[in-house]
Amino acid sequence: RVSGQLTGELDMLKNGINAMAKALSEYHEEMQQNIDQATSDLRETLEQIEIQNVELDMAKKRAQEAARVKSEFLANMSHELRTPLNGVIGFTRQLLKTSLTPSQTDYMQTIEKSARNLLGIINDILDFSKLEAGKLQLEHIPFSLRDTLNETMHLLGPSAHDKQLELSLQVDAAVPDYLTGDPMRLQQVLTNLTGNAIKFTDHGEVAVRVQAFEGDADRVHLRFEVSDTGIGIAPDALARLFTPFTQADAGIGRRFGGTGLGLSICKRLVELMGGTIGADSQPGLGSCFWFELPLERVAASAVAAPVPAP
Repeated sequence: RVSGQLTGELDMLKNGINAMAKALSEYHEEMQQNIDQATSDLRETLEQIEIQNVELDMAKKRAQEAARVKSEFLANMSHELRTPLNGVIGFTRQLLKTSLTPSQTDYMQTIEKSARNLLGIINDILDFSKLEAGKLQLEHIPFSLRDTLNETMHLLGPSAHDKQLELSLQVDAAVPDYLTGDPMRLQQVLTNLTGNAIKFTDHGEVAVRVQAFEGDADRVHLRFEVSDTGIGIAPDALARLFTPFTQADAGIGRRFGGTGLGLSICKRLVELMGGTIGADSQPGLGSCFWFELPLERVAASAVAAPVPAP
């Protein structure tokens, strides 16, 4: 502040300087108050965010625990359900070998078919729960690709024969026979895709083709294709086909059955094996499901010989 007795213009200058200093002081005090208020608000906001983070962390742990309990429950229930179902299927088949009336035979065949369908649903739920929990472990063992393919075709042959469909298998000569991977999961994917093709095809053929499109001395990339002459899939349904619990349209489940988990499980299994999966289709013109896998070559001597049936 400027003090002292001044006269004239100097007094006016003194008053102006003092007024400006007062205004600056008031502005500084107001700015300091705003800074203090903003700091207080920020501290309060940080405390709220910290509380929310703690609550979110607790909610995440509860959700993880609930998911773990759900997965264990599904796995245990699936095991408990599969055991009696296998007993029902086994004794039904034994009973069908005895002398029965035509009506009794028809009843027993219906029981066996229903039990096998239910067993398939339970297996899908078990695999899906394991995949969701990240507990499904893949094997890495030597195997014969052609033996695996032939076994799959042998298992699905009766279903195609019942519908008078031609089921064919074509393996290119460039495809190596002895590889390392998980033959059971590979067969599961092939069985699901080929079984779907048979299910949704009323006449014509279902063709399975395997070809090698890339590789070296240690590794090979294979492309598996399953094509059919069935009902086909609309473009909008094709985009969401590999989503869990999704089928091509609302009438599929009522007409053909199923849970809508099969293709989702196939997608997850193929991705776990380091591959990709997709489909091409047009309504009324059939479908072609394909997946590509990288597999390691192995010497024929490393593959265990199949154990003959007793």
